[in-house]
Amino acid sequence: MGFSNEDIVVDVVMTSSANLKEVDASDYKSVQMLFRYLEISSFYNSMDGLLRAKFAYQGVDFRYVIAPTKAIPSSLKPLNMNQKDMEAAFDAGVADANDAIDKKTTIDDLIHYHALKKTGNHGVKGHTYGSFVEAKQRGEIEQYDIMKDIYMRKYTYKVMQD
Repeated sequence: MGFSNEDIVVDVVMTSSANLKEVDASDYKSVQMLFRYLEISSFYNSMDGLLRAKFAYQGVDFRYVIAPTKAIPSSLKPLNMNQKDMEAAFDAGVADANDAIDKKTTIDDLIHYHALKKTGNHGVKGHTYGSFVEAKQRGEIEQYDIMKDIYMRKYTYKVMQD
């Protein structure tokens, strides 16, 4: 529509959690391993898309990032939830959105958390995304520049060339 990137604001609603739970998979069987794989794959695919958008659209204000903090009820038949389950899922989403706005949860915080987790940084060990953001706001977590992170080069390469 002709808007400049600087005039665009995007709020991100993720369908995967911002946290990957640590689990003991030593007793997992095939189906449990499949579900764990799907959970991990969904998380990394979501983050990959988010990072690609962030660097493809320089200047766009990616304001808030909202991610589910509770599991959404499911069944063997897709979209077969009763009214109570639907209301609970909706209420959880509204609570997550309000929490993201109240805490001013930004895409940059999520990228920082993701990058540190992905590279095995010990400074985030034991942190959930929420506790990470709180620690960062208290100044307990160092600042982060994705443009200097060699592990994130595939997302920043084109930007660095411009």
